[in-house]
Amino acid sequence: MNVTDVWRGRSVPRTAVALAAAGALAVEVLVSSPYIARASGTLLHPRWRWLVLAVIAEIASMTTFARLQRQLLAAGGLRVALHRSIALTFASNALSVTLPAGHLVSAGFTFRRLRTRGASIPLIPSGIGVVDGALIVAFVAGGLGTDEATAAVMLYRPISFALIGAIGWAVLFAARYARGTTAPRRPGG
Repeated sequence: MNVTDVWRGRSVPRTAVALAAAGALAVEVLVSSPYIARASGTLLHPRWRWLVLAVIAEIASMTTFARLQRQLLAAGGLRVALHRSIALTFASNALSVTLPAGHLVSAGFTFRRLRTRGASIPLIPSGIGVVDGALIVAFVAGGLGTDEATAAVMLYRPISFALIGAIGWAVLFAARYARGTTAPRRPGG
């Protein structure tokens, strides 16, 4: 595509979106520039006592999360050494905060690492109590009341199950339709 294609109307919507995004970015930079200037001044002269305290608090928080994850895995029958759980937690967090869509990459990374250590996903919902309990605790820690957190988890479970199940069945039938068969293929046949 060249410049003349844009002005002939072939790519006007794409160009309009790009110009709107650039305009929004310019407005955001202009509006937030005083705050950025103050923040950069603060970063140039840190209060070392508070910085050290913040780093210690973050290490304690991450280590506590690793211990919680380790206990949840132990409740499911998987024993993981504490140092491995801490390493996995820090690595997963690093992926989560540094990559685009990092939370998705982080979840996939954690899942694969735990699978190599022997974790499995039950076909029946035997792990629901542990997972739901952890979700309720996380929601309450995030500021929801206990009743709201319990209601959110109780709504989340059937909705996520139905949605994932529907997507899985749709993909299965689409794959079979594309292959031209409705019956499962037999191994070796």
